[in-house]
Amino acid sequence: MIRHPVEPTSAFPPTDPARRPRHPRAVIAAPTRGLLLCLALGVAGCTHAPGQPRVAGFEVEIPEPIRIPPGSAHASFRGGRQVAGVSLLEPFCELEIATVSDAGQMSSSGNFRVVSSRYTLLKDPITRVPALMAGFGCSDTLFQESVWRLRSDPGSNVRSLRCIAPYFDCRLGPPLTLPQSQQVIGPQMRIRAIAGAAS
Repeated sequence: MIRHPVEPTSAFPPTDPARRPRHPRAVIAAPTRGLLLCLALGVAGCTHAPGQPRVAGFEVEIPEPIRIPPGSAHASFRGGRQVAGVSLLEPFCELEIATVSDAGQMSSSGNFRVVSSRYTLLKDPITRVPALMAGFGCSDTLFQESVWRLRSDPGSNVRSLRCIAPYFDCRLGPPLTLPQSQQVIGPQMRIRAIAGAAS
């Protein structure tokens, strides 16, 4: 039987360590055979995750510039707000810009069309080591990475939106979708379909 990690009342996979079974079954439960094929063949990532809506016709609106911390090229979001650091036990997202500054920066504002997507199963979301390259077992937490490239106007520093969904005990599910990512990010960015755009 296919097992879906997303509960009806939540858009996200269960991440609370207290909810993990004591004796996990040594199987990987994926939502589709296509996702398993993607994992088997796409060690470096898939440009489209099976079972996920295609990103054509979506845009990310940044109404006001977002603060980028000193020494970093991204702002982090978790639980619907910007945070100083992320937890690897919960879904999180990062808005990436083009440069790093010791003094800190502000992102550009405006509307940024999603022009491409990439999905990768990771062993470590910090170093971005692919899980199938490093090897893994049921005691390892695995991370589904979603990366959406954003089209920037000349002079804009915005590059991409990246989101991570952790999975535990060999219970592997899909990467976050753009609508699910909205719940992780909160009101500082708005993810929406472009009216009249082809999907």
